[in-house]
Amino acid sequence: MNLLDPQGPVAAADKTILIDSVAIMLAIVVPTIIAILAFAYWFRQSNPRAQYRPDFAYSGRLEMVVWAIPTLTIILLGGVAWIGSHQLDPAAQVPGTGSPVRIQASRWIGNGSSSIRTSG
Repeated sequence: MNLLDPQGPVAAADKTILIDSVAIMLAIVVPTIIAILAFAYWFRQSNPRAQYRPDFAYSGRLEMVVWAIPTLTIILLGGVAWIGSHQLDPAAQVPGTGSPVRIQASRWIGNGSSSIRTSG
């Protein structure tokens, strides 16, 4: 699996962004699943301590929590992706671990039927 085996500094930074994003999402998803199970257990029909309130219409505090948590999560994920991807600026020089590699290139110049090979 090449996704989690980066072969260079840019791929390693991409891996870090990916793992950070998954960790942030898991920090939200796991408590949400636990809360769903807890609510389902608490408000089951056989629980005499649970209150049934059919007249409940609106709670500003509950509405704030319901909208604030996903909004803050999206802002946090966006910030992690924004900062991480801008640190990988394509115009910036990539730090290397060894000596630079020199490549000798050649080009072919053609003028119809004959071709001339030049170096440089």
